[in-house]
Amino acid sequence: MRFTAALAQPGQRGRAVRLAAVLFPLMLISLLVVTTSRAAFTAATQAQGSFSAATVEISQNRGATLFAVDDMLRGDVVQETVEVTYHGSAESVDVKLYGEGHADQNSLAQYLNLRIGATPGGGEFYAGTLAHFASTHTDVDSALGGWDDVAPDTTRDYHFEVGLDASVTVDQQESAASISFVWEAQSNPTTGQG
Repeated sequence: MRFTAALAQPGQRGRAVRLAAVLFPLMLISLLVVTTSRAAFTAATQAQGSFSAATVEISQNRGATLFAVDDMLRGDVVQETVEVTYHGSAESVDVKLYGEGHADQNSLAQYLNLRIGATPGGGEFYAGTLAHFASTHTDVDSALGGWDDVAPDTTRDYHFEVGLDASVTVDQQESAASISFVWEAQSNPTTGQG
């Protein structure tokens, strides 16, 4: 049996190490160039989405009290005007008027004649008793409308006239009636968004 072993000559091993030392960095540089070249042919874009809800804000210039009339007599008539303004960001709202918090001692409200009108463009839109208004227009579903498709920063004057009917009886003497008039703005649904 024969065993043969060959030994590398000292010069050959050094050449292999030098060759590897030269080839390895070249391969690494080639790999980086290929990766960088590939990145030069990519693209990206983005778009952010941001959303907020519109506001519906309404105000009037009279504060909490429209009327505070004491000691009315038969035939007395009082008048007041309220300026109502829509301030919201919703592009179109409908404004409605109704009453809440009605109190009526000894049925005085059936003898109080109420007229309501609006300018510009509203004219007179209610004429009846305070009792009828209070029992008929109690929330936004039964409210009086007429101010539709209101744009932001639009104002309308509401004119109120209340008179004590001549048919009031002695039973209503020292009686009282009250109501809160409420303006409510509701945005109109939009279609065709996007």
